[in-house]
Amino acid sequence: MDINELYNNARQGDEASERRLFVLLSERFAEFAHRRVWNEQDARDVVQEALLTITREYRSLKVETSFAAWAYKVLDNRILAYIKSKRVRDGRMAGDAALERMPARPDENPTLRTRLLECLRKIHRRSPRHVRVLNLRYQGYTTEEICERMKISRNALYILMCRVRAMLDMCLNAGDDDE
Repeated sequence: MDINELYNNARQGDEASERRLFVLLSERFAEFAHRRVWNEQDARDVVQEALLTITREYRSLKVETSFAAWAYKVLDNRILAYIKSKRVRDGRMAGDAALERMPARPDENPTLRTRLLECLRKIHRRSPRHVRVLNLRYQGYTTEEICERMKISRNALYILMCRVRAMLDMCLNAGDDDE
């Protein structure tokens, strides 16, 4: 059976067809996504997001031509969103390179500055949101402005700040933030 036949059977209530449909989509999507998103974990995340969207919408969908084409378009949209967000993240990281080239102030410890940048990169790879909060605070934004920009509550901001400070402290003092 092809994807469109499985879709038609699944919409009519055939649970076995529904399971086969999503197994088939998972396998095909994984291969397709891996060719466009080279990071294996990111490719899996993109596939999961696409499958989640399809799961939510496929029963109420009125397909006039091809369910398979619609499903692949959902995946393609998720891949494009991933690529766009990756460009934005990479652009933000390029700003860090400019920070590295800035001359040190006479009273600044260059070793500490280097270690701090390394720690920020480590934390950013794990949790870009934490570093963004710290960066906004460093740039002088108020609590209200940060909450508004990130669409979080005041309490969530305080929790993020506490966590990122702890991560920085751990990384600077122990040399690692992976706990």
